[in-house]
Amino acid sequence: MKGQNISFYHSGNFTDLCSGPHIPSAGKIKAVKLLSIAGAYWRGSEKNKMLTRIYGVTFPTQKELDEHLLRLEEAKRRDHRKLGQELELFLLTPKVGGGLPLWLPKGTIIRETLEGFLREEQRKRVTSRSLHRTSATWTSTGPAGITRTTKTASSRRSR
Repeated sequence: MKGQNISFYHSGNFTDLCSGPHIPSAGKIKAVKLLSIAGAYWRGSEKNKMLTRIYGVTFPTQKELDEHLLRLEEAKRRDHRKLGQELELFLLTPKVGGGLPLWLPKGTIIRETLEGFLREEQRKRVTSRSLHRTSATWTSTGPAGITRTTKTASSRRSR
């Protein structure tokens, strides 16, 4: 947070240190939706008391809240983790880790096709000469790493 402003918000004897902003008055809240709750131990230790996290959103109008909730529902329907498994493209399992998809046959075909397309596009767009020309390799070795030699008049005479 170096170089950023930090805000303190006070409500009664509670002080919140956060990036804010908070609303100036609860009277500004017109549309509220509680999204979920979850348990969490104070400071992450199971030896401490269990706290309840409450997740929710507020908007100045019901219309804005309804639009936001529609966007959340659409995002759930388009979730790649859900779709990939439903379409039998990959499998996610906690046994290997949630971030590591196990490619199924259909997904492997798609992945390999995309990789091949990208390789071919890179070959078309970036030639070895354009890459090496800007590097020290090009100036010292020339195209494809072939060493260039320059003979001067003095080196020819010494033969």
